[in-house]
Amino acid sequence: PGTGNPQAVERAARAALDDLRLVVNSLDLDDDDLLPALAGLRERLEPQLRRLGFELDWSMENLPSVSGVTPGNALSILRILQEGITNALKYGSSRQIAVEGSRSDTGEAVLSIRNGVTDPSATGKGHGIGNMKRRAEALGGGVSFEIPDGQAVLTVVLPSHLADC
Repeated sequence: PGTGNPQAVERAARAALDDLRLVVNSLDLDDDDLLPALAGLRERLEPQLRRLGFELDWSMENLPSVSGVTPGNALSILRILQEGITNALKYGSSRQIAVEGSRSDTGEAVLSIRNGVTDPSATGKGHGIGNMKRRAEALGGGVSFEIPDGQAVLTVVLPSHLADC
């Protein structure tokens, strides 16, 4: 039997393990445990990004409380952020990725991912943003993507109480 590409096998195994960790960590959440779920994601991402030469600037202190956090809802939110950060790594020009939680003017939770982008035409060619939008809409929220002044900004808006999906 062929051995395949060892680096590709290792990347696939790491990705599968990361997905499994997301699932396992989202299983033990209470109704308003979004912040611990996000903290778990940060703990997993930071060392990986550092190894790749990226700096993660993470701030959730202004994120309002979100209720209706089920394991499935938490997993959807974590996957949206994971995809957004993956896109920042693929298309970003900056070695710094900023992830911030805040409150909208109407009281909704807002999660944003920011990174510089060198070639705006290279973004949005896959299914990532569409998948993120579908996940967010199932929760009663939404996703937008903009590139103002060379800064790529993915914004995830979540209601104060998540819909069951």
